[in-house]
Amino acid sequence: MEYNESETRNLLLYFLIAYAISWVIWSPLLVFGQEISAASLLIIIGGFGPLLSAVIVTWIVEGRAGLRELRNRVKWRVGVGWYLVALLLPIVIAFLVYGLYLLVGGTPADFSSVPSWYIYPIGLLFVFFLGGGNEEPGWRGFALPRLLTDHSPLVTSLILGLIWAFWHFPLFFAEGSPQAELPFELYLPHVLGMTIVFTWLYLKTNGSLFIAMLYHAGLNTVAGYFPMESIGFIHPLAYTVIVEWVIAIILVMAYGQARFVGKGNFQEG
Repeated sequence: MEYNESETRNLLLYFLIAYAISWVIWSPLLVFGQEISAASLLIIIGGFGPLLSAVIVTWIVEGRAGLRELRNRVKWRVGVGWYLVALLLPIVIAFLVYGLYLLVGGTPADFSSVPSWYIYPIGLLFVFFLGGGNEEPGWRGFALPRLLTDHSPLVTSLILGLIWAFWHFPLFFAEGSPQAELPFELYLPHVLGMTIVFTWLYLKTNGSLFIAMLYHAGLNTVAGYFPMESIGFIHPLAYTVIVEWVIAIILVMAYGQARFVGKGNFQEG
């Protein structure tokens, strides 16, 4: 698609509506916290902000044809290898993070307190539809391809990662949310590193939202299987940031630094 000022306005409108939907739904949590009986439900519903915004803006700007194009970006027909990457890379990252944690003196995790691995697929399915994967039609379906038309994949990743991270901001003040006990100063580079990997996956799969949703689901699901404690003042998320950025840099180099960093060189050949 040809990038112009109207696309800039569409992107801004998309981000504003995504923020507005999610933040309005999450706002009661900031006042009442877990006293609201439907607190968990509000967190889940608010997570649909990016998707709903993509549908609203696409309908306004492009009508039914645009909605069909958005739906077609799911693209589940990709090579089986990319399914393995989406399913296994989150687990590999989790083991690397845990290994780094132990290497610097972390206390071995109490794995008896985590869910059984045999229910992992159930958790993956839940998160795919309701716990993170549902965001992807917005972030990677609407915003990413539009940003890529005017920015390099690296710059696009940093812009989108920044917006994605701050979209979560109210949840850091909502008791019981996944972000409530995380330091935002680590969460921000964590999301930026993740976004680079998401962009790499998007490019390598010709824009498959299905793979992005599956990868997002894996990241969120596997996180609950490796409980780690802070070592002094170092929060466990710090080790995740280190591993994710090492992987992100390796993937950028493997994809081709010129293509990933250079403007207009993002198309997969």
